[in-house]
Amino acid sequence: MATYFIDPYKKYYDALNGKTDLPAQAEALAAKAGEAASSISSISSAVSSSNWQEKGASELNSTTLANLKGGIETIENNINSSLKEACTIAIGSMLPELESLKTEDENYENITKELDSLVIPTRYDEEGHETSAYIEYKSNKNRLSYQQSQSKSKCVQYQNNVNNYASQVKAKDGALEEIKQIVVTSSGSQTLTVLDYDANSKLVKVSYGGREFYVVNTKTSVIEYEQYVQKNGINQNSGLLGSECMLLSQYYAVDLLRGTFTSKSTMAALQGGPAGRISDYVKSPNQEPVLEYIYNEALAGRPTVLQVSQVNSYKGWRHLVTVVGFSSDVKSYKDLTPDNILVLDCVDGKIQTLGQSRASGGHERRLFAQGGNYFARGASDNFLSKEVYTTQNA
Repeated sequence: MATYFIDPYKKYYDALNGKTDLPAQAEALAAKAGEAASSISSISSAVSSSNWQEKGASELNSTTLANLKGGIETIENNINSSLKEACTIAIGSMLPELESLKTEDENYENITKELDSLVIPTRYDEEGHETSAYIEYKSNKNRLSYQQSQSKSKCVQYQNNVNNYASQVKAKDGALEEIKQIVVTSSGSQTLTVLDYDANSKLVKVSYGGREFYVVNTKTSVIEYEQYVQKNGINQNSGLLGSECMLLSQYYAVDLLRGTFTSKSTMAALQGGPAGRISDYVKSPNQEPVLEYIYNEALAGRPTVLQVSQVNSYKGWRHLVTVVGFSSDVKSYKDLTPDNILVLDCVDGKIQTLGQSRASGGHERRLFAQGGNYFARGASDNFLSKEVYTTQNA
């Protein structure tokens, strides 16, 4: 059973494997578009020199043929400027990383099986000395454990490389439809699309609902984590932690930061200690300190958990969501509003703006002061130093 060569990486591989001629096909397609544009130019010249001007030749030239030629030239330009490059990235860079991930994942599984198959022999002989069999067992266990750790690091790096290339492909206008479908995820009736990706940046520029936003550039991408949550029903509407929105939103934040995918069963059993990891907090009777906190954490590439309203807030009840970004027109925390804060809401596990209307799939939330205080939580320094800002995932 694969551990790291899983969806979406397996889907990427299946879509690209055996398609090494894609760049050449894009080149040929561009040439065909150029030939078509030239043919229309010839037709236009013939029409211009015809003797039937009074029968609509002028209108044909100035509208129909002109629009057709312009459209084909636009297609040719899109192919040359985007499709060809997207195919080159997908086949020349992304596919080799996927192949390496597939091979290394198989190596990881073999090492793990060999490690699990080790049998502990008798440790001491009659004189109290470690037996040669036990010494050999310790040596093999240490060797395999080291190899397993090294293989895991390689797999994670291959995944990160693939994520980077997938984002680059998606950012190209006119990229192949099948590749566009790999890196786009639905959020209710909206779509989250990567516009610009830099692996070293704390934020990723995306498009959502026709607007530009920045989302945190975490080890597990926001897009892929929403896909995981939706696929596995990891939300309150699916019956998970119906009264524990604080914990569920903290699980989301932990997974995003740590690069993990906590199972639904683990969350249902309240295992994994998310509260101890997302334990830093700001509480205030005023919104400003809380907004400043979630804004600065987002700038640092970190999601936060925010206390917000719900339908029964008139009774003093509150809800918690995971903040993952803000719109590109936000220049400071003072600009933040429910309409430009982007969240992953644990009630339905979907990306949306905090104040998104119910008619468009949202919940019309706002910051909420339960007991007179607004509230937000973020990653503790201990969690960040030991599990996030390390070369390996915990």
